[in-house]
Amino acid sequence: AVRERVAEQTATAQRETEDLRRRADSEATAVTADARRAADELRQQAREILDRARAEEARLSRHRAEITGELSQLSGVIEALAVPEPELTNSDG
Repeated sequence: AVRERVAEQTATAQRETEDLRRRADSEATAVTADARRAADELRQQAREILDRARAEEARLSRHRAEITGELSQLSGVIEALAVPEPELTNSDG
């Protein structure tokens, strides 16, 4: 009788342990899948942010080039319009 109870308790404990292991494996698989989905979403968001940043950088570079060109033109106009100042002579009297 004692041996039978011990055998039953052992078998029950083994079944419960196996059930707990299966549930833990299932939960681990679900958590891993969720983490992978979240990581994929974050990578996609990062790619989109990077694409927008690159497009903005290209736009700003074009704008800078336009401004540089305009400043060069203005510099040429200013030089052309500049009137040379007469040289000052040192007169003592």
